[in-house]
Amino acid sequence: EEQKIKTAQILHDLDKEHYGKLITLVLNFSEFKASVEAFTNYYYSNPQKPFCETFINPKLKILLENFTDAVNHEKLSHLNSETLV
Repeated sequence: EEQKIKTAQILHDLDKEHYGKLITLVLNFSEFKASVEAFTNYYYSNPQKPFCETFINPKLKILLENFTDAVNHEKLSHLNSETLV
């Protein structure tokens, strides 16, 4: 409940800051469900798939450029400079 109140305040502040109504619904947490096995560690199993190349690699590139000290480079050993261009 405390997080819900904090979230509502943050959304209210963002509404005022951006002069518009945010369309965001805050839901109560009910339970955690693990992903279907096919999606668990999807990136590590399928790094060359279009989804990974289109959506994940560009984000990894930003992380590597700006936060290289916080990145676990061992987990990204499959990447090379062409992958992140």
